[in-house]
Amino acid sequence: AHLNIKEGRALLLNLPFAPIVSIARNQEDIKEAFVIRYLDGIVDRYVCFDDYQVKYTYYAHRNYPSLLVQELKINNHRNQIIDLNLVLPRIIGEWPTSVTQTTKIQHGAKIVEYQVITGYVDAIEKGKIRAVSIVHRLIPRSVLTLNKRGKITMNFLTTINYSKLITKDQYAQQKDLVEKFAIEAMKKVLDEHLRDDDRPGDALYEFRKQHTS
Repeated sequence: AHLNIKEGRALLLNLPFAPIVSIARNQEDIKEAFVIRYLDGIVDRYVCFDDYQVKYTYYAHRNYPSLLVQELKINNHRNQIIDLNLVLPRIIGEWPTSVTQTTKIQHGAKIVEYQVITGYVDAIEKGKIRAVSIVHRLIPRSVLTLNKRGKITMNFLTTINYSKLITKDQYAQQKDLVEKFAIEAMKKVLDEHLRDDDRPGDALYEFRKQHTS
């Protein structure tokens, strides 16, 4: 699915970028269901394959307006190892103004690589554009190995920042600003919530609890 950003009073402006991480479908016969928790602002998606089940959880964090959170939980029901192909965040079609680079962000004692995509899109108003910057963790491998009767939980964070309506002449100046803000927003989340001294499950629980409280 494409990413849409706000234009006017609704999410009307389409970006040629797909932020969702998912498991590639390797069979036709699957069962799928969605649960939308309106009061919590959370969408749960359940996908059942023959050998394993995947639960996806999506929400835009209420205390971090730039942040999209994705949680994946995979449960292998069989006594065999399974290799799964990941569908990773990517540009869809053409985005000729976009520039992609990597940046390293300190995460506790570790340094983690993130991908930064910055460009502009034409706004609905004629002659106007919006500068956009997207930051997400760089995932080096697209194949995930699931152990016998194993369980895997993965979390993916994406920050999105975009400018007010500007002209193309203003883009060079706004580009650096929106890019800096998107990177700083990611650093803030990592520093405040996902520290190395936390157990991952506890940190994620508190992070989601802050969103729903």
